[in-house]
Amino acid sequence: MKVKLATIVVCLFPMFCHLSMGEINPDSIISAWLFDEGKGNTVKDLSTAKHHGSVKKPKWVKGKFGSALEFDGKPGSMDYVLIEENIGTFSEMTFCAWGIYTGNVGKFRMVWANNGWAGGDLHYQIRPPNELVWAVNGDGGHLFSTIFFDDKQKDKWWHFATVYSTEKKVRKYYINGKPDKSDDKATVKILFGPGRLGSWDGGGREWMGILDEIIVFNTVLEQEDIQMIMKQGVAKTLSVDQTGKLTTTWANIKSSN
Repeated sequence: MKVKLATIVVCLFPMFCHLSMGEINPDSIISAWLFDEGKGNTVKDLSTAKHHGSVKKPKWVKGKFGSALEFDGKPGSMDYVLIEENIGTFSEMTFCAWGIYTGNVGKFRMVWANNGWAGGDLHYQIRPPNELVWAVNGDGGHLFSTIFFDDKQKDKWWHFATVYSTEKKVRKYYINGKPDKSDDKATVKILFGPGRLGSWDGGGREWMGILDEIIVFNTVLEQEDIQMIMKQGVAKTLSVDQTGKLTTTWANIKSSN
């Protein structure tokens, strides 16, 4: 997506409408891979943590917002983005991503996978029989979507979002901004990274298609916030300075009249 300096000026007119401001601390952003570089071998993380990714073989293409990466999805492919750092351990998380799948229907298709599969590792994927699966090793079993991502749903943009909290005991999907499956089986803290976008180091789970706008928070976002990310894109929803760094609070303006 195209990252631009965003200056937001809000004028309030109490006589005409009532507006409320919801804010989120930018420090809650764990990673923000927007794929806006359009070329080169690096995907920048615009969070303060700077967990930049190394692009292996995916190609740069037009994305949902600006540019994105396309993965060929062939067995044993080097099409993935490598995140080499251990990003951290989290009791809460919201993981958002845009994607199109163009093939590998009926197979494992990774959005994100920690290297290996140890306690607390996160795997976020579509798997047989074509369900979206949020898997944290050691929690109360995997969370499966009610939507099946089969041949009827391919070649379309999908927005995947999952909230997870051991404190609130909740795991919940929002698919294209709408609530899907949820349960109360979030029991294990997530060990996030090192890992890959679009593949798994164990092999055989390649994403075939496009990924864009991946942003991860260490808190539970509300549906309205997830919908704003989905509809407007990260750069328009969040303030970004001239260096391409997320610096100020989330500006979520809602009308309640």
